[in-house]
Amino acid sequence: MSQTRMRESEDVDASHSLARANELLIRQELASLLKHPLFAKSKRYPKFLRFIVEKRLAQDLASLKERVIGIELLGKKGDYDNAADPEVRNIASEVRKRLSLYYQNNPEHQVRVELPAGSYIPLFHGLAQTSTEIVTPTEIVPDEVIEDSTHTTEAEAIRSETPAQPMRHDRWLLATVAVLVVLVVLGSILGVRSWRNGRNATRQTVLDQFWMQMFHSGSPVVLVIGTRGARQAASNTNDHSVTPSAASPPTVSIDSAAALSRITVFLSTHGENYEIHPALETQYAILREHPSVLIGGLNNAWVLRLLDHARYRMQFDSKSARSSVLDTTTGRSWIGPQFGVVEAAEHMDYAIVVREKDTTTGENVIIVAGLGSAGTVAAAEFVTDAKYLQQLSPARMGQNVELVLATDVIDTVPGPPHIIATHSWR
Repeated sequence: MSQTRMRESEDVDASHSLARANELLIRQELASLLKHPLFAKSKRYPKFLRFIVEKRLAQDLASLKERVIGIELLGKKGDYDNAADPEVRNIASEVRKRLSLYYQNNPEHQVRVELPAGSYIPLFHGLAQTSTEIVTPTEIVPDEVIEDSTHTTEAEAIRSETPAQPMRHDRWLLATVAVLVVLVVLGSILGVRSWRNGRNATRQTVLDQFWMQMFHSGSPVVLVIGTRGARQAASNTNDHSVTPSAASPPTVSIDSAAALSRITVFLSTHGENYEIHPALETQYAILREHPSVLIGGLNNAWVLRLLDHARYRMQFDSKSARSSVLDTTTGRSWIGPQFGVVEAAEHMDYAIVVREKDTTTGENVIIVAGLGSAGTVAAAEFVTDAKYLQQLSPARMGQNVELVLATDVIDTVPGPPHIIATHSWR
């Protein structure tokens, strides 16, 4: 009997030691997160993240409810209407997105903090097994959470395990192959299960309506990604024609790669084959033989060329070093980020999205083009997420369409894209 009790005591001590070690790892990971620019440059987001992690470690799940968070963390009155005041939900949504971006760019971390959609209770992954409740994932959803649990975020995609179609390795990727391959493969791993499990019939219908011209064409979809090299934007604001050239070795920005990753995940989950080409080396004959998705703005000469006949076009003013979207019918313009200058913590970016049977190539084309890098990421999110595509009226789904999108950028992270101008034709 005494030996049995001794063994039980040793097991309890070992379990407690393991729990303490796990808690230490979680706090170390929290400290790393709070130091990262995704959180350090903000006041509300690190405060929120620290609050929910500490409450989770203390097993104070009663405090991880929307109303309680609003009162204890944000100082709201006890009778505030959390259904009408979305501040807590908005902060939680942004923290989810930033956690996803953090681990997408830092996949080597052993311990990961996740905030599931529809809950304010964080989960901790990558820890040693323990019988204590400190780090045991929970499926409890607070009663007061009214957030849409069907909202698909990048944080949800962390659970995905099924990789999509691998990228093609072209010689132009020598300078950036590591970054691009890691992002595309990781994005595919993160996104496949989320898309398959999260799409309901309505979302599938909206997405299929927008993309149906690209699907089942009998040939792979060509993804043409903008690259950094010689400046490709016309210095004359009235000159929109640009001839692709390879004046310097091309490189791919992180944001362009992130937009590419989102689109490859979408195509893979729909069973579509694709090829990836750099804009500087894409030949006209390729675009004439395949449906294509053009990604990037002023860094993609093919985007500028195909927009040459469009109502909404991109311009670059060399004097002010600013880009803009011009409405050639009304003369109105939307001015974007300044080239080579760090924008304010909060600013607006714009993007053009086009879906058409292009007269230049004779093939179906989708253009995903931001004035700044945040605009391109937001545009890629728009064309692959049903809740944003639902902004487009059903009547325009069957037509050629050109859209101007706007997105609020906070600490370099784009917010939800919304349509500010539309033009359609048959």
